Amino acid sequence: MFRGVLIFVGLTSLPALLYAIPVERFVDLKAAQSINAWFLGIVAVWRVALLFRYLIASAKLHWFIVTTVAVLLLSGIVFALTLLNLEHVVFDLMAGIKDEDASPHDVAYLVVLGLAFISLWAFPISLVIYLGAVVRRRQLGKGG
Repeated sequence: MFRGVLIFVGLTSLPALLYAIPVERFVDLKAAQSINAWFLGIVAVWRVALLFRYLIASAKLHWFIVTTVAVLLLSGIVFALTLLNLEHVVFDLMAGIKDEDASPHDVAYLVVLGLAFISLWAFPISLVIYLGAVVRRRQLGKGG
């Protein structure tokens, strides 16, 4: 069991090596910020894919519940960051953007704002669906 968890955690951290590439040394600052944002996206997609894989293979959940749980977890993180007004800080830190470099019309902030808006709706809806699935599962377990 421990070995499997250790391997899984190792797989989540492997693509983070992209963050270690000093792209600022090879291209101008604006291009480096864009590349770092793409690296952030690649790592995020990899980790979400691993989450789906874990929920399907290890937890053996139905695809609808897997999607609900994944949306609940991911939107919960963005929801909490938005409530604490930290979504810009986290994105800037991970993408290598400094306050003096950011512009008010930066596309990245529109993406973050869009994710925050979607999460504000997705989190409570997925929570209700998840709780409904838990109640249904308990009822089926007691009855059968």
